[in-house]
Amino acid sequence: MKSRNKLTQSQKEELDALAALPDDEIDTSDIPEVIERSNSIRGLFHKSASERSKALDELRNRRSPVTDTSEHR
Repeated sequence: MKSRNKLTQSQKEELDALAALPDDEIDTSDIPEVIERSNSIRGLFHKSASERSKALDELRNRRSPVTDTSEHR
């Protein structure tokens, strides 16, 4: 099977040069910092279907009543 994404030699060289950069020389100033993670569930998509369902139910129960409009319909 042929790969659809062939890199040119100059692209390969550019990626190699980027991979050789030390972490402290990589400019990450345009990446926003993630601060608030209260609705995060670690490993959600690496769980079995039943564990995932329980985790999603738990997440839904954490929502504040102000944002839940299901009772007002």
